[in-house]
Amino acid sequence: MHTTGFRREEFKRNQAINMDYRNTGFDRGHLNPNFYHCDEARTATFTLTNAVPQNACFNELMWYALENESKKIMKSMCNFAGATRFFVTGTIPSRKRIPNMEIDLEADSSRDYNRVSVPSHMWTAACCDSSAASQPAITQKGFSFGYLGENKADGSVEVLSIRELENAISAIPAEAAGQERSIRIFVDDYCNEDSDNSKEALAKIGAVVDKSNLNNQDTLGQTTLYKLPPKKRYLSSREFKSVKDLGSNVLSDFILGVALPAGTSPVVKYRDTLKSSSDLTVIMTGFKSRKRKRESSQRKKEFDETSADDTSTAEDTYMFAPEQNAMINMTVSGDYCRLDHKCDYHDGRRYRWCKTASSWDYCCVNDCLSANYQEAVPTCDVGKGIIKTCSIRYSIVTVKGGRCRQDHECALRGQSFYWCYSDFNGNWEYCCQPWHRCDYYNGEPSGWCYVGSSLRTDRRSCYY
Repeated sequence: MHTTGFRREEFKRNQAINMDYRNTGFDRGHLNPNFYHCDEARTATFTLTNAVPQNACFNELMWYALENESKKIMKSMCNFAGATRFFVTGTIPSRKRIPNMEIDLEADSSRDYNRVSVPSHMWTAACCDSSAASQPAITQKGFSFGYLGENKADGSVEVLSIRELENAISAIPAEAAGQERSIRIFVDDYCNEDSDNSKEALAKIGAVVDKSNLNNQDTLGQTTLYKLPPKKRYLSSREFKSVKDLGSNVLSDFILGVALPAGTSPVVKYRDTLKSSSDLTVIMTGFKSRKRKRESSQRKKEFDETSADDTSTAEDTYMFAPEQNAMINMTVSGDYCRLDHKCDYHDGRRYRWCKTASSWDYCCVNDCLSANYQEAVPTCDVGKGIIKTCSIRYSIVTVKGGRCRQDHECALRGQSFYWCYSDFNGNWEYCCQPWHRCDYYNGEPSGWCYVGSSLRTDRRSCYY
């Protein structure tokens, strides 16, 4: 996105230039995504007339994920004969503009200020037009979906039908006095918004939003950037009182964080205390690296798996989240249910279950727990006394000390070991068992933990 040479001033009279974005903290966010195209068409997207000031966190995390999922949906569902794909992306302007003298990171007195409007919201409408299909049955395959997001780091996103999207855009108050906003995105109709494919597409887009917000409760992980702070959420008065009464470790301003002494026992005790007064649990989000403490020869001879760390001052960080039970739409293996197929006794089955993004799985009727995690793995009833092994919510930290992907907590997910995806490229890592922390055991020179689904199984090296 360059405007160099003698034409810069000419461009500047009619559009933004690179200098307008420099050191403002905003991305030059694509309206027409560059990765939707190839070769010259892709190059053509890198113009400032195809860009708006986007909050960097919103652009690089949520908006990118939505764009990526939208492309996948169109490639997989809108590939029949006669199908035509349409994407319409727009913004809602605000009074805020860049560069702004008050927050100018460059502090250049010769700079022109307040040139480019920063959108308060961004939206996209997608339509798979099937009107040109030759067979009547195929014309029913057309579909549409839309979404509207706040252009800020922790902005909310609504997944909407085209009609709902138009109404939502119109309902946002216009900042200019006497101005009313009305919009019609597709001229002819709402692009089969009531079709089964529309419902499926909305569910898939909704899953992206739902996962990134962890069932609209918390953001517990981060994508490959690993640099965003934990997101805040507001608790009910009962939940907050339950958390606050547990001690001074709870962070202020409703940030769902707590620091607990390193080790398994303090965490299990804290979870049990929390469970007695709320439907919350704690999920490990970070740690403080500790060097192994030297042990006596007598200590090294002991065979019990006892930590060699000095944990008197070491603490790990956790965040609060709803525990794995009948109240949340999560399977026994730790996957999220599709938004359009939540946990229930579907099709008259004897057990609770739901469809996930890739398959289906059982859902707990009662709490996923174990009377003693050192002797038995957690289980739950999925209906009519049918008992299944389940994954408690406990960590987003891998054996290498990195973060799990934003939407993928440590869990079993049909495997014989605990694991999670570490990015959106299919890379994954092992996770320590919920009841076995990474540590220096039995006087050994390097850290390790068990990762298997059963007690004391599948030992792996770990680095935190």
